Amino acid sequence: LSKAEYKNYRTWLSDYQPRCQVCNKIADDTHHVLFGAYKDDRTLVSLCREHHAEAHKDKKAWESVLLPIAQENWESYVN
Repeated sequence: LSKAEYKNYRTWLSDYQPRCQVCNKIADDTHHVLFGAYKDDRTLVSLCREHHAEAHKDKKAWESVLLPIAQENWESYVN
């Protein structure tokens, strides 16, 4: 995504999913499910600080939980 498209998507996600997509608390962060060398700006989820920290502690385990959610977010955004 271009920087402008990425910014638009992040803004949309904050409005569309203002709560953590794991526990339903108020979301503090937008998290890239695929990041680092495999970063994909389309794989974003809204998370509270607790779950964002957990997602970074065990990236592979959380990837399997969060990737389907991120894919649903992207599909909702583009449709």
